[in-house]
Amino acid sequence: MRLSGKTILITGASAGIGRSVAEQLAPGGNNLVITARRAAELEALASIIRARGSRCLVLPADALDEAAAAGVVERAIAEFGRIDAALLNIGEGPAYNMATATAAMVKACMRINYDVTVHYLVS
Repeated sequence: MRLSGKTILITGASAGIGRSVAEQLAPGGNNLVITARRAAELEALASIIRARGSRCLVLPADALDEAAAAGVVERAIAEFGRIDAALLNIGEGPAYNMATATAAMVKACMRINYDVTVHYLVS
């Protein structure tokens, strides 16, 4: 399925899956909203996106910050009028031994995998 003419929010866009998906969507004449903590990497990606024919809004933010996530959503809607699809591409699956893991380690993993999604879905 090709997406064309859509406004798409991509979190974790500075590298890996998020960056790859943004690059794949760039030729579709889309409005891409890319966010991650690393601004320089996002700007480099935005140049690629624009060169391939899509508009791009770069919004550096920490997805664990609820207010920052809400700000990303607000700015995206202010710029493009809507969000048609979102790739909430932030999570982790750490390889640690549950016999030695601390509650803090498990809670940190849960925050990344759950809180980030909630921050963007309710914004």
